[in-house]
Amino acid sequence: MSKLSGMKEICRYCNRSESTILIWIRDYDFPAAKLPGSYESDTELIDEWRVNLIRHREGIDMMPDKVMPKAKRKKRKKKV
Repeated sequence: MSKLSGMKEICRYCNRSESTILIWIRDYDFPAAKLPGSYESDTELIDEWRVNLIRHREGIDMMPDKVMPKAKRKKRKKKV
């Protein structure tokens, strides 16, 4: 297990922006927690989360809906 301390380390490990990581934490059960002063996570937990997400997308493994909510699509106006 390799501990990641701070949002910058987590973002660097995942190669994603802070806003993306925060959305993942809020909506997709990304394995990170805000402790007093900063976020913390673990590389093994993140890797496991990614594998489970891929399996769910491929229909290999069933996961709770919260992990992979249905995409929201905007309705387009018909051209007249």
